[in-house]
Amino acid sequence: MRKWLLGAFASALMSSVVNAAVSDGRAQFPLRPVRLIVPYAPGGATDLTARQLATKLNEVWGQGVVVDNRA
Repeated sequence: MRKWLLGAFASALMSSVVNAAVSDGRAQFPLRPVRLIVPYAPGGATDLTARQLATKLNEVWGQGVVVDNRA
């Protein structure tokens, strides 16, 4: 149940961030690569979700998104 809730929350978060980025209409953002800081060790569910989010944001923004794990 807990994994399902985490997956549903992460999915909702990704879709809302991507939709906000697309609907905003500012073509100037971001001007340089974005660093997405994940406060957990690599390889966990949070890291995998952040990497999926980074891939989608990279496609939408056309700018590099780097996942930085800081445990």
